[in-house]
Amino acid sequence: MEIVKGCLQVNEDLSITGGAEIMVRQIGLELSRRKLNVGLVSAHEFRDLTGLKEYIIPFFNGHYPSERIPELAHSVIDIMDDQGYDLLHVYSVTNHELIQEIAKSKPVFRSVYDSRPYCPIENRIKFQGNICTEPVGVNCLECMEQFGIPEATRIGKLSQTASGLESMESYRFIFTPSEYVRQQLILNKIPSQKLVVIPLFLAHTPVISHGVMESLVTAEASDILFVGRLVEIKGIDELLSAFSLLENKYKLTVIGNRPSYVPSRDFEKENQLNDRVKFLGWVDTNLIDAYYQRTRICVVPSIWPESFGLVGLHAMKNKKPVVAFNTGGISEWLHDGENGYLIPRGDINLFAEKMRFLLENPKKAEEMGEIGYQILSNQFTVKAHIDRLLHYYNEGLK
Repeated sequence: MEIVKGCLQVNEDLSITGGAEIMVRQIGLELSRRKLNVGLVSAHEFRDLTGLKEYIIPFFNGHYPSERIPELAHSVIDIMDDQGYDLLHVYSVTNHELIQEIAKSKPVFRSVYDSRPYCPIENRIKFQGNICTEPVGVNCLECMEQFGIPEATRIGKLSQTASGLESMESYRFIFTPSEYVRQQLILNKIPSQKLVVIPLFLAHTPVISHGVMESLVTAEASDILFVGRLVEIKGIDELLSAFSLLENKYKLTVIGNRPSYVPSRDFEKENQLNDRVKFLGWVDTNLIDAYYQRTRICVVPSIWPESFGLVGLHAMKNKKPVVAFNTGGISEWLHDGENGYLIPRGDINLFAEKMRFLLENPKKAEEMGEIGYQILSNQFTVKAHIDRLLHYYNEGLK
């Protein structure tokens, strides 16, 4: 029996800056298509792109005096009562005390899409370069010190992360995109019965969506496509090293920006790749399918443990095989030898070898692309995600 009629979806930022922000908006839209009354909340101003009710509530982020928390919580509860929102679904906020207060009166749920809740430096990579497998604790202070983070900042980051983990008790259910993330939370003593894996999905859009036909005219064909932020943890250096081992006839297209908070780099000059690599910067989400369609293979060379790796679903949607390092939740959608290849983390030579094999065997690449499309169609659908989400909403409201 259906119980939930309305929900308020909360994320610290709902500007179109990344996959998580887009996913929150998309989930809101899909829930509204199921006739739920849905509202979106951001701590910052964001553009109206969904047609859903939107609220800017800055105090979901930051730190506020404890004596003000009940007043702030009641202002949110008043909105929920006035607008008919049965529950609060939190994606990412920093005011954990506020959530705990709201949870005394309203059902609250949580989605964890990245490593921030269980890693103070947010990427689960130690200074030596290996992936961290330890729970949050005093060991994090030593790790942050090795990275040169000032003492006051180290203590603040650890305190904030510990506070977030403590607040997990307030949630009826906590949703993760992969079993990998679920296990990271179990490692940090979050009760397993609270943790539910709900894999991500792609929106209800055709492969050729509005505006894509126009971009196909200008989207240059490539052999290999990388889509992601140009930061070290996304494996851009490893990719360029592997690509340099391939024959000069192959071309690589790189889509993504280097964030403003990291030093700029001239990748083309550093690697002396000349015209073999095209760095296109940011490309509008609505047009990016054109580049997937005009490539032969896709790569996900992340050296940090991806919580899921949504770019893989875009490759599968466009029937492209994927070569990726086996980190985090990637193996939950990339099946080695079926829709691509999983490479041991950091093995540059094998990464290059598998890229070369797919480029030299287009029939095999096409077969893998078809298998990937079937995996996507069977396992990572909008319906499966929303059905599972609504089930646990209703379970949590009982």
